Amino acid sequence: MNSRLIGGWNRFWFEPRSTQSLCLFRIFFGVVFLMKMTGFSNLQRIGRLRARFPRHQFTDEADYYLDAFRLPVPGFERLPVPELWQYQALEYLLLVAGVLFTVGLATRWAGGAIAVIWLYQFLLSQFTYRHHVMVIAVVMLVLAFSRCDEYYSLSAYLRGPEAPRPRRPILPIRLLQVFLSIVYFFSFAGKLNPSWISGDIMLVFEHQGSVSGDLADGLDWLFAWPALAGLGELFYRSLAWFTLGAEGLLAFGIWVPRWRNCTILVGLLLHLGIDLTMSVATFSFQMFALYVVLIQPESGRLLAYYDGESPAARVAMRRCRLFDWLQRVTWIDMSRVEHEAAPPFEPIEGEIVVQGGDGRWLRGYSALVRLCAHFPLGFLPSWLMRAPGVRYLGARLLPAYPVTSGARLDP
Repeated sequence: MNSRLIGGWNRFWFEPRSTQSLCLFRIFFGVVFLMKMTGFSNLQRIGRLRARFPRHQFTDEADYYLDAFRLPVPGFERLPVPELWQYQALEYLLLVAGVLFTVGLATRWAGGAIAVIWLYQFLLSQFTYRHHVMVIAVVMLVLAFSRCDEYYSLSAYLRGPEAPRPRRPILPIRLLQVFLSIVYFFSFAGKLNPSWISGDIMLVFEHQGSVSGDLADGLDWLFAWPALAGLGELFYRSLAWFTLGAEGLLAFGIWVPRWRNCTILVGLLLHLGIDLTMSVATFSFQMFALYVVLIQPESGRLLAYYDGESPAARVAMRRCRLFDWLQRVTWIDMSRVEHEAAPPFEPIEGEIVVQGGDGRWLRGYSALVRLCAHFPLGFLPSWLMRAPGVRYLGARLLPAYPVTSGARLDP
């Protein structure tokens, strides 16, 4: 029993896997970091989005308070306080390091520089503490000491396609997944109080003007109608209840494979709503990026078979590949593979047959839904395609392919 538990623990933290999803996460989070450094964030007023290179936290001596009133983080009182020009120089360094990190050039040096400078600024004063600042500090510490440049990077391009890319321990991905769960758990636990449970907190936010932006203006206009005037209070209370339920689900649902897609969808809706109505800097975008660590650690796990000698099948394959931005599907020409590796049935003209990681064969509408679920732009439509009525119609609009054993749509 003990050896089984130890074995499971070791597999969870140290199982050798591809670093592809970690490298994808480097790109997504690097872009978010650059958004933070340039001030290009928050969707409250889309028409007012502007980028500055970089966006300085302090622009002149009049608003630079660190040399007069610093309020250091306990235990870090001896950190030297930079002058204003030195602080701004550090921001330029962060911007340059962020670009190098995102494109994947000298990633370890760039990531290490970001981690050190960011932590220095973070610990210098308690006034710099924000959720989004803390998230960047933790994530950069993990990425700076990982192999997050082996794919999708300039370094990988310069090393060439033949450069070795060994499978590595999944530890960085697991650390980020656990961190994501911890963030949501403590956010959920901190909201278990009468203000959130009753929904009063959102009414307070709305009354004091914390809820603002283009969407909030539209809601105010909508609830100004006499027929809907009584629904405003219920709507804002329901936002508080949705936030509580969503964060509770996100704290635990990401660990249940059957719940994971639904959990990610709920998280996307939660943070999109927050970013459209409240000033949270890049926090929502950071959480969006962190969802990348929940995808399969290896791209190409879904196998899609097509007949390369069929013009219709080649056209269908090319159209699908246009949406396969993350290379999550491996396309296999059945006319060029061994007979043992081909599907155990004769595909129909133009058909694409899909074999998932579970080994089951899917064809027709079921195959289309599975493919859409693996495409960034098809993630949400795939959920609609699974609805009973839509699924029934879709299965009849597509050609009535014969269904083999196991060729069915996953629930």
